[in-house]
Amino acid sequence: MYFENCTVLEKKDLAAAFRSDEARRLSGRSRSLTRITRISSGLFFALIALTTPKVVYGFSEPDEAFFYILPIIICLFIGISCLYSAVCHILDRRFYTEWSAWRKFHYKNACFLYTFEEDCFRLTLPDSDHTHDYSALTALAEDKYRFFLFYGKKRVYILRKDLFTKGSSDDFAAFLSVKTHLNMIQV
Repeated sequence: MYFENCTVLEKKDLAAAFRSDEARRLSGRSRSLTRITRISSGLFFALIALTTPKVVYGFSEPDEAFFYILPIIICLFIGISCLYSAVCHILDRRFYTEWSAWRKFHYKNACFLYTFEEDCFRLTLPDSDHTHDYSALTALAEDKYRFFLFYGKKRVYILRKDLFTKGSSDDFAAFLSVKTHLNMIQV
């Protein structure tokens, strides 16, 4: 047995997991570039929707302009939805999702015992025991206080750095990188 960690999760740990998942998904693109892309596409479609009536009424009969209303409404809807997603993205991810996840979390005040051995790692919960191979981990991330081990698309294991009972958190990052052949993402 190389490392052992007994973590009791709090609401702030789940909130940090959501932020690390966001950083992992956007690791190829920066957050500001994504936000700028959404804002510029929203303004583009809104501008098309607002300038199209002037073009239509200028070059056609008023009775024929009725057939151009549907594309105008579609462009306006796309523009408004792009702007809405750019502005409300942070609020939606951080506040509602974190609150909802903590409300549905079944293991409040329970100890998650993680045991890391040579060929696998084990998670022991109050009512179950799970053993996983290191190749099942899809991504690794860490912040100042925690490690995040991503397992599959929607699962993340959170280990607090100050709660290692065997081994140290400094050695653990190197050990995990060697075992999984993944780089640790700093969040």
